[in-house]
Amino acid sequence: MKRTLLISDDFAPAVGGVASYYREICRRLPADALTVLTIPQVNAPEFDREQRYRIIRQPLLSTGTLQWPRWKKTLQTLKNLMPTVRPEVLWVGQVLPYGTVAWLLQRRERIPYVVSIHGMDIAIPRGRRRWLAGRILRGAQRIVANSHATQEFARTRYRLAKEQISVITPGVSAPHRVPQTVVDRLRQRYGLVNAKLAITVGRIVPRKNHRVMLELLQRFSVIPALRYAIVGDGPERGVLEREVKRRKLTPRVVFTGQVDDQELSAWYEACDLVVSTPLADLDGDREGFGMVYLEAASFGKPVIGSDIPGVREAVIHNVSGVLVPPNDVDALARALHRYLSDPSFAHRIGTQGQDLVSRKFQWESRTAQFREIFS
Repeated sequence: MKRTLLISDDFAPAVGGVASYYREICRRLPADALTVLTIPQVNAPEFDREQRYRIIRQPLLSTGTLQWPRWKKTLQTLKNLMPTVRPEVLWVGQVLPYGTVAWLLQRRERIPYVVSIHGMDIAIPRGRRRWLAGRILRGAQRIVANSHATQEFARTRYRLAKEQISVITPGVSAPHRVPQTVVDRLRQRYGLVNAKLAITVGRIVPRKNHRVMLELLQRFSVIPALRYAIVGDGPERGVLEREVKRRKLTPRVVFTGQVDDQELSAWYEACDLVVSTPLADLDGDREGFGMVYLEAASFGKPVIGSDIPGVREAVIHNVSGVLVPPNDVDALARALHRYLSDPSFAHRIGTQGQDLVSRKFQWESRTAQFREIFS
């Protein structure tokens, strides 16, 4: 593999799908051929010491109003690193702003670059930024999309050749099992000892569509003991908490806040099913794939997902989960009721999902594809 430098501000120990994607690929690439340039974070020194490859953390964007464009700081940082890192390929984690730097270095230093795209990053740019994103993408040696849905969106929006875009979907790691005593304590802490538990995992933002579950809980008595846990945090949390209170659902809904890997595993172990019904697109925030479905399946949990392009690549309807239209509360209620009233069906879906991800969504095969691209 050629000496590769990944530039991304979304990287571990930050949580989230994109950060996890890069973390899992990087830990499997040849350490002596990989360097990561990213931003400082809390708990980063501890994480960095555990990695075999080199991680350089520096502020990458200018913050002063007079220091424009902001990516000039990234360009200067890369110029300073060139003599020691000597990259043969630049791997761009976000098309904007870091793709601009890679595009300039390709023209000046003849260093090729590869761009990874995930959905929202190519949907948000408008006007001149959209023009610039298109120029960056067309100049890339290779574009790597996280799903066929993202590939098709990029191809049509930016008039790209389909052959230029490789699809490397996320994988899933073996589940981190936690002792039953930890699971029992978690249920006890939140008053969920005898409850049927549905959870949603991810950022609390409008596109994740948590409100549809709140409406379901208010409108339907699907099962009296049903409780709902929102696992994660985000800018919409305060709004949702007020809505839960307004709908008089406080006894039935739990907000966990941000959780670490062990507590996330405990929630997966504790729940009866995982519900995630995101919108396909909301103001440029797109659902490119949906790693949460793979994580849930790795624990053998049945899932309910949105019947939208990116999610269909992670969940096979009535095989590894049930898909419903994102805002159809009645369809969601029927799917939820079927799982909870038919344990054999829920078990079969959970088992089939677990088998599917173990066969088709392994990080090792994804890493092999990246190694070929960087060779």
